[in-house]
Amino acid sequence: MLFRSILEILARDELPRVRAIIADELKNADNVPKPLILRLANDLEDIVAAPILEYSPLLNQADLLELLARGMRTRKAIALAKRRNLDEAVSDALVAKNDLHAIGALVANKGAKISVKAFDIIAEKAEMNNDWHNAMVYRDDLPLRTIRSEEHTSELQSH
Repeated sequence: MLFRSILEILARDELPRVRAIIADELKNADNVPKPLILRLANDLEDIVAAPILEYSPLLNQADLLELLARGMRTRKAIALAKRRNLDEAVSDALVAKNDLHAIGALVANKGAKISVKAFDIIAEKAEMNNDWHNAMVYRDDLPLRTIRSEEHTSELQSH
């Protein structure tokens, strides 16, 4: 109980660096109070929220969707896009935010499940983001119609 009280106090510290240290230490923990993890995930400072968004096993799909709906800056969105085993609903919400850096991180995340609809949007935007092409090519779940769309785009650009 004392330990939890100390964590709560440190998670509210006015210095972002102190909160960042706490977030980094708790990012993989599954035995801390979820309200504490949510507080850190909602922190205004990227250095505090990013490790929690990327790694915390205590954040579920509903939490992640709610955090996205509240809005997040690029660094936080990138951290979320790098999350292991990201499900389609969260991937779709990330793509809908239209943050090109976060979408790039999502495409590079082989553990992220991406819907066909989201792949269509990504393929459309990939025309202007060559860095995404390699990441898309190496995805095992790239839909056939997206591959054909990319091939067609490449043919048009070479003419």
